[in-house]
Amino acid sequence: MIIDGIYSFEVRFREAYDYSIFVHANRETLLHRGMNHSDSGSWLDKWLIGEETYLEAQSPMSATTLILDGSLPTPTTEQVMEMLSLRLSQRVS
Repeated sequence: MIIDGIYSFEVRFREAYDYSIFVHANRETLLHRGMNHSDSGSWLDKWLIGEETYLEAQSPMSATTLILDGSLPTPTTEQVMEMLSLRLSQRVS
């Protein structure tokens, strides 16, 4: 099962996942994308602040299996699976 969403890796949910992939984009990329959004004012006022608060309070990247750079082109499923496999093998070593 794949669960998608910025708040889906809250501390209270983490034990339910076998592994997790966190897609992170830097603030500059998020601002650029947000300004191109049809409701950019609401996005900047609510969503971006909420995401930054969540990232600071919950620190999801510190507990995730794999972090992808969301400012880069999306890797293929095969590439993600290879990265995930490599990361999991590093955890065992």
